Amino acid sequence: MWTMIANRKLLSIPLLGILLLNTFIDVFLGAIALGHHNFMIVGVLAIAFAIQGMFMVHAIRNIFC
Repeated sequence: MWTMIANRKLLSIPLLGILLLNTFIDVFLGAIALGHHNFMIVGVLAIAFAIQGMFMVHAIRNIFC
């Protein structure tokens, strides 16, 4: 049982790193799309950002709780 909990925590750390990197890329692409007044892409990126935030909360809970 303890090894399952430890493995979940260890696997959540790289996942959190990937999600953080993806967050920076998402914000950068959103800024470019907003600068070009392409609001459809901004909306899609906002939805992706919200879903990504839910995954990040789950990964943080796995690591610290």
